[in-house]
Amino acid sequence: VEDVDCEEDGSDVSEATGGRATSPLTPPYDSLLASLSWADQVDVMESLEDLRHPGRLLHIHEKLSSPSRKRSLSEKMKRYEEKLAKAQELREKLMLAKTDKLKDLFKKIEEVRIDKELLLDEKRELLQRKMKRAEEKRKQYLQEIVNKAHDEENKAREIAFINGLEAQNKLHDILQQHQSLESRLADMAEERTRRQEEKAAKEVAAQERRKALEAERQARMAELCEKRRRKCERIDRKQAERREELLEQAREKARDREERLSALQQAQQAKESELVKKIQQKQEESARRHEENIKQIRQRALESSIMKYSRGCDDAPKLVRYETKKLCTLCNSLITSEVYLLSHLRGPCHQEALKALHQSDSVSLEDSETYNLKHIIDAPANIDDPQVTRDKERQKALKRRCKKLRTRMTQRGKEFLSAHKVNIMKDSPNKSRISKALQQIVKLVSNQGVGPWPISDLAALDKPLLELLRILEKKEKLDQLMFSSMGGFDKVNSVLKLILDSNEQRPCVLPAKSLSNCGRVISRACRDNVDNCHWVLYSNMTGTLIDYLMHRLNELIIETTRLGSDSSINTIVSLPCDAACGAMLEVLAEVIEVLYTKYMKPALTTDDQSLREKAEMTWIRLQDMVSYCVSVGIADKVSWYFSYIQGPLDNDPGVVDITLSAMAMVSSLAKALSVRSLIGDPTQLIGTLHITDACGVVSLLYGILLHQGGRSSLPQTPPKLSQTTQALTVAATTLLHNLASLDLAMYQGVLGSEGISLELRHIASYLLWYCSYWPCEEILHNIIALVGYYAVNNKENQPPPDTSQWKCVRCNMPGVNVWHGCARRSHATPPERAPLPPPPPIAATSSLRPTDSADIIALRKAVATLESRCTALTARLDTIGARIDSMVTQQDTMERTLANLVESHHAVIDTITTLTDKFNKVASHLEKLTDVQPRSSSSHALSDSAPPTSAFRKNKNKIR
Repeated sequence: VEDVDCEEDGSDVSEATGGRATSPLTPPYDSLLASLSWADQVDVMESLEDLRHPGRLLHIHEKLSSPSRKRSLSEKMKRYEEKLAKAQELREKLMLAKTDKLKDLFKKIEEVRIDKELLLDEKRELLQRKMKRAEEKRKQYLQEIVNKAHDEENKAREIAFINGLEAQNKLHDILQQHQSLESRLADMAEERTRRQEEKAAKEVAAQERRKALEAERQARMAELCEKRRRKCERIDRKQAERREELLEQAREKARDREERLSALQQAQQAKESELVKKIQQKQEESARRHEENIKQIRQRALESSIMKYSRGCDDAPKLVRYETKKLCTLCNSLITSEVYLLSHLRGPCHQEALKALHQSDSVSLEDSETYNLKHIIDAPANIDDPQVTRDKERQKALKRRCKKLRTRMTQRGKEFLSAHKVNIMKDSPNKSRISKALQQIVKLVSNQGVGPWPISDLAALDKPLLELLRILEKKEKLDQLMFSSMGGFDKVNSVLKLILDSNEQRPCVLPAKSLSNCGRVISRACRDNVDNCHWVLYSNMTGTLIDYLMHRLNELIIETTRLGSDSSINTIVSLPCDAACGAMLEVLAEVIEVLYTKYMKPALTTDDQSLREKAEMTWIRLQDMVSYCVSVGIADKVSWYFSYIQGPLDNDPGVVDITLSAMAMVSSLAKALSVRSLIGDPTQLIGTLHITDACGVVSLLYGILLHQGGRSSLPQTPPKLSQTTQALTVAATTLLHNLASLDLAMYQGVLGSEGISLELRHIASYLLWYCSYWPCEEILHNIIALVGYYAVNNKENQPPPDTSQWKCVRCNMPGVNVWHGCARRSHATPPERAPLPPPPPIAATSSLRPTDSADIIALRKAVATLESRCTALTARLDTIGARIDSMVTQQDTMERTLANLVESHHAVIDTITTLTDKFNKVASHLEKLTDVQPRSSSSHALSDSAPPTSAFRKNKNKIR
């Protein structure tokens, strides 16, 4: 109240300050400024800024707080009521002003509305006048049409009458002409009859004359035939007599000739047999000398290798297997190749045996060479390899186990299929195409009989398979599920079942390409799709695929063995390959990888009970699958196939595909089992990998990378690896990494054994050297991890402390000796290296190389010519094979292009058909419009149905 009084009493102050708005920073004036507009607030603020001066507030405060300015309560109330009354009066005046404004506004609105109604009435009257005028014109036009129609009808009646008269005249003329023609025809018929009678009389007379002449001719012919018969009999009798004389003379000459020929043949055979005996003796003697020379050369090469490796040579040996295994009588161990020879001679077992034999702590280089040359001999033929014996016993146990596993997997698959309900997919992007392709496959399989398929049927089978591949390669999950719901796996499996009908005598009725396409279709359907992979595993389709794969691998091994028997153990020109094997290995790897990624791995870190149950059931099925793979011998067959790869595979894409697929499959098996810790070895996979030396992957990698020798035989900069070799290297190192994750003891035991440890050391050294020039992070990371796994918590695989002079992979590559051998290693410093002596010259004595005869030289020349021709033919056949492969590839490309063109043509035809239908509809509509004619009815009907004149003219112009 005091504030209000002060505000009222200080009227002069409020006028000076502009309504007590001093500053926007004081809270009491913020609400007052908020009710003003922005322009008013700015003006107020400017005025306040101008009025502010030092001491002003203090002066105002003293003036307002003086006792003389205070009033009583009654005066304050009186002033407040007067102020309220004045405000009420001002509000009433404002309301009256607003009311007047609204009345004026409503009056203007009413005037505008009346003007609009008047305007609408004028428009309506104008429109009615126009419509009335148009109606009159239309009636006038229709009346003209009616009058014109009446005139045309009168003209038509007159024309019809004239035409009727003309027709009657023409009919009368035609009847007269017909009567004259009939009379003329009757005269002609009489004349023709008369002439025929005359002709018949003449013909009878001529016939009589011909009969008389024919009788005379027959009599003369009979007489001539009799004369000729007697003459022929006489000639035949003379010729028969002459023929008998000639035959007798020929018999005599033939007897004489046969006697002379038999005598000559006997003499020639005697000479030939004697010559053949001499040639055989000379060939046997030459072959014996050749074998002796080869044996001496091999012995000298072996002695040279033993001397070189005994003196501390650290060059990477080539992966060349001995034709005859070597035996170290000192250690009683078999040696199969140069790599194992170097590993054994430098290994601690052999070194300890040498020290024990020499009875001293160190053995000199000369003594070591002497003992090695003395105790490394050719292995006898009757010696048994203990590893082979153990492998045979293991195979027998696995065969017994295989039957139980097959029965159990089959039973579980039947139970799953009986309880499984197929989810029918409603739609997918390529539903019709998938259905059509599967129907074609079923039709082809059901219509085939016994024996190989015709080429046309094979092409028809490849077409739907390639169509499915093109659809599934898009990785569309709905298409994959649609393929499964339509029974695609069973229908493709019906094609693969034909594999089991083949054997060594009767090959498969389908080529490997078609079987490979089937496997690729299944693989693409399972790619990144856990539902399809779950169905394939639980329905025991994996077991069926394993049987197919084993059957094809056996045929592949038979072919490889035949090639190996035809040539040397190290000279197989090109390994046989089977695209179907690679495709089925890829399917198994894909199924295991997807289930491991989607079920097994997430179940370790999740609390979802349903996912854990699925993972548990999948784990049981995967164990059975892995056990079955091991029991049927897939790992052994893969190891056996890998053992024949001893060089680069850039020119063998089929072998590369099988190798990569096999590595992926074994790697996925190891990865799946490494999820959980296993008690013992229930699947026998670890034991199999230990016996097969990790499926021979290390030796394969050694043969691919170091087939030309180590770093000493290469230039200062390593050549860049091809994409094929790089892919094989990554796959092999990844497989070894997964094996280390599966069982570290097995990994260290395999890679620490004789030969393999040396191969691993040279592989690691080469790859580290290669990555320093050609960076490849994946290979580098894998090889460092492999070396770490090799040495972790294993003193035998770790380098000794006194190896600073040598080179090793782990610490600037010191310590060569650590990588040789598998037993406890010696920590003694190795002896200094000495240069190898040159190999002893081969003595060319007369006893070893006798002078060959002219026949032997001629035979050798002929053999050399045949060999050169065979080589040329082989090269031509290889060229033809390459051309055929390129033609097949071009044919596949052409087929795909034609399929795309056919689809585009179908789309164009459909578009053209649609456009044609639309054009036909438009044309029919136009024909209907052109066929409309004014009807000749009463004027009232025409006035009711005909359109206005303007609309009729517009349609007429459109038609024109």
